[in-house]
Order: sequence, then structure tokens, then C-alpha cells
Amino acid sequence: MKSSIVFLAILFSFVTVRGAYVENVPKTLTQPDGSVIHCFVTGDEYYNWVHDVNNYTIVRNENTLYWVYAVKENDQLIASDYIVGQADPSALGIPRGLTISAKEIEKRRSAFVNEMHIQSKKNNVKSLKQSGTINNIVVFIRFSDETEFPDLTHVY
Repeated sequence: MKSSIVFLAILFSFVTVRGAYVENVPKTLTQPDGSVIHCFVTGDEYYNWVHDVNNYTIVRNENTLYWVYAVKENDQLIASDYIVGQADPSALGIPRGLTISAKEIEKRRSAFVNEMHIQSKKNNVKSLKQSGTINNIVVFIRFSDETEFPDLTHVY
């Protein structure tokens, strides 16, 4: 009985596993006027976004090249005219945590996977039969000007 429960717990724990998912990874952006924005990146290889410490989504305005707060329009994130570091998104009524819908993320994931399959066929890439055990070696290198572990291990 106990082994069945452990087996089911392990089985269901894999249901929510995501590849290369990162959350709140620090990132520094520079505005065209030279000002620096300290923000974070969250997401995976299919969809990721930049946000500030208060979880307001940041996008780049392609016309002005400034990093601005995003607003949602027709299930898409678009650039507002509110420049990060100069505007207060909470006072402007911009919602926190804006992202595209789960349906749109799935659409992007499918397009990415399909493109990978097309490229594999185009380049005549074939899968090999898997057998045996894979051993993975991880080497951490510390430089003389760094502390022992400057980032948490989940960053790596």
C-alpha cells in the first residue's frame, strides 16, 4: 500500500514539470537615455516576459526603443506610452502580472515544436535508440572576485 502511494506521488509530480522554466531571474536593461532598469525575467523557452519588482510587465516600444509598461489589448500585450522608471503603473491603473493567455502560450509552444520537427527532417536528423544510464557531470567554477555562491543553485 505504502509503495503504491509513493509511486502515485512520483507519477503525479511529473505532470507539472516544465523545461527550462525560470522565475524572477535578475536582468538589467538600459533605456535609450542611458538610465538603467533593474528587473526580472520569468518564463520558459516557449514564452517568457520581463517584469519589475512589483510584477508589472515590461515590453519594448519598437517606435521609441524605450522599455515601457505593457497593457493588454485583444489578448495581446502591447507597449504603452508609460516609460519604466518615469511612470507609476499602480497610479495609472495598469494590472500586475499581465501575460498572454494559456491558449496563446500553447499555440506558441506548438509552433516551436513543429518548427523543430521541420528542421530535423530538413537536416536529416534521426533520433537514436536510448539505452543505458546517462551520467552528468556539473562543474562549478568560482573566480577570485566572487563570493562562494553568488546566486542560488536553482539559477543554474
